[in-house]
Amino acid sequence: YRDERLREAAAGRRVPRVRAELEELARQRELWANLASARADGLRIDYVRCDITDPEQAARLVAEAGDRLAGVVHNAGVDVPVRLPGKTEQIVSLVVRVKVGGFLNLLRAVEGRPPSVFFCSVGSLTGRWGGMVGQLDYGAANEALGRLGLWASQDGEQPGRARRTPVSTVCWPTWERLGMITNYEATLRYMSAVDVREGLYHWKSELFSGSAGESTFIGDVGPAMLPSVLRGYRQDTGLPGIERLAAARHFLGGPVRFRPHGSLTTVHVLRVGELPCCDDFRVAGEPALPVSLCLEYLRAAGDWVLPERGDGLRLVELRGLEVELPLLGVGPGRSAAELVRHAEGGRSEDGGWRVAVTLERDGRRLASAELVYRDGGPTADGDLPAPPGATGVEEVLPFPRGGALGWTGQAFRLAAWRRDGATGRPYARAEPGRTADLLLASPAPGAVLPLHQVENVLRAGWLVQGGAGADARRLTVERLRAEPSAAGAAVLLTGSPDGRDWTGHDRTGRCVTEDLRPRPPVLRVTGLRYR
Repeated sequence: YRDERLREAAAGRRVPRVRAELEELARQRELWANLASARADGLRIDYVRCDITDPEQAARLVAEAGDRLAGVVHNAGVDVPVRLPGKTEQIVSLVVRVKVGGFLNLLRAVEGRPPSVFFCSVGSLTGRWGGMVGQLDYGAANEALGRLGLWASQDGEQPGRARRTPVSTVCWPTWERLGMITNYEATLRYMSAVDVREGLYHWKSELFSGSAGESTFIGDVGPAMLPSVLRGYRQDTGLPGIERLAAARHFLGGPVRFRPHGSLTTVHVLRVGELPCCDDFRVAGEPALPVSLCLEYLRAAGDWVLPERGDGLRLVELRGLEVELPLLGVGPGRSAAELVRHAEGGRSEDGGWRVAVTLERDGRRLASAELVYRDGGPTADGDLPAPPGATGVEEVLPFPRGGALGWTGQAFRLAAWRRDGATGRPYARAEPGRTADLLLASPAPGAVLPLHQVENVLRAGWLVQGGAGADARRLTVERLRAEPSAAGAAVLLTGSPDGRDWTGHDRTGRCVTEDLRPRPPVLRVTGLRYR
C-alpha cells in the first residue's frame, strides 16, 4: 500500500504530502497495536481524543474521571525542528500552545480537587540546556512549562499566587528510540539517550514521592554542546563525566563571539587567588601563569571550532608555539589578569583541520599556536633516540637560584634531573599530578595536556639552555605532541644535549615493543628555545 501510494505521488508530484499521510498512518497503527497489547495483558487503558489547547475539552476530559481521578500527567507536545528562517508564527504558536496552554487548561480543570491528586508535567532538557538546531520554540515552551510548575505550587500567602495542586516537572533527554524523535542519531550528538526501563523506574519514583518542583535527568554530554548551553547549566558533582564538563566550562571562559565550526572569541579573567600555580611559577620574581596552563587554554579553544561531524578528528600536535614570557606575570599588585582568546578553524591542504589560536593581554599577543587535527591514530615520529641506559657517569643537575624564570615545586611535581655521562642527554622521571593542585575550582576540571610533565620539560629546557644566566623574553616550540595517557602516568623524559628536543616514554622507558616495533612516545617536544 505504501509503495503504491508513493508511486502515485511521484507521478502527481505530491510526495511530501503523501509521506506525511503515511507517517501519520504508521503512528495510528502503532497506537492501535499498543492498546491491543495492553488489553491483552489485562490493563485498562482508554484512549480518548482531546484538543488539549481547548479549555472546554480539557475540562470535560478531567470531569469524566470524576472522583476516581488520582493524578494528571501532562505529556502533550509538538516539536517542529526547523531552522529560524523557516519558523512561521503558526509553528511557534502551535508548539507553545500545546505545552503551555495545555498545562494551564489542565491546571484549571483540576482546581478544587483533593491534595492527593498529583500533577506531573513532562518537560525536556531543551528548557534547561537549550535544544538542537531548530528547537528554539520547543526549548522556550519547556522552559515556560518548568517555571509555571513552580509558580503553580507556590503557597497562597503571596498576592495573585493562590495555592493550587502541587506540580512536579520532570525534564528528560531523548528516550532510547521512543517519543518525538525527528532525528535519533542527531540527538545522540547532544546527549546519550535514556534506557526505557531506567526512565520508567525514575519516573515512577518521582510520581510516588509526591513532591513538587523540577527534576532533571541527564546522560553523558555529546560533542554538539554549544558554549551558551554549557555556561547556562550549573555544574554538579553528580553529573556524568563531570571532570570533562568542568574542564570544558573552565577553559571556555566568557564567549564574546561564536561561529559554529568556524571561530570563537572568549574572555578569561584569571584571579590570582584561584590559581595556586601562579605562586609556583615566577617570571622575574613575579607570580605568573605557567606556560603549560597557557597551552591548555590554547588547546581547549580547538574543541569548539571543529568541523561539522568532526567527532572522529583527534588533536595531533600543537605547532609554532610562541609565548611572550613577561606578559605571563599576574602580580604583585594585580588581583586579576584579563586575557582575550581568538580561535579560527579551517581545512588544511592535506585534508586535515587546523585551528589558529591566539591569547592577548592588554592588546598585546601573549601566546599563539596552531592546532593540527587529523583522522585516525597517532602519527609516526620517525627515528627516536632511546632513553639513556646505565652507561657512563651520571651527573645530577642542580637548578640554580635566580634568573628570569623560577619554579618553587609547591603546585607542580618537579622532577630530579640528571645528565647521562655517555651521551650528555638530561633525563628524569616526571610523576603525574592533579589539576586541582594548580587551580581552585569545584568540581575540579581535568586537563587534556599532561601539565606536570610539560612543565618539567620547560623547566629542564630552561636549565640546559642557560638557566640563571639567561634573560629570555620569548619561548618558542616548533612542535608538541602528547598522548592522552601521558597526563595520568609517570613519564620518563629525555632531552637532547642542547635542551631543544624532548621525548617522554612510559615509566619503563621502553622505545620498542616485544616484537621490536617502534613504541611511539607519549610526549614529544621539538624545537624548544628560550630567546
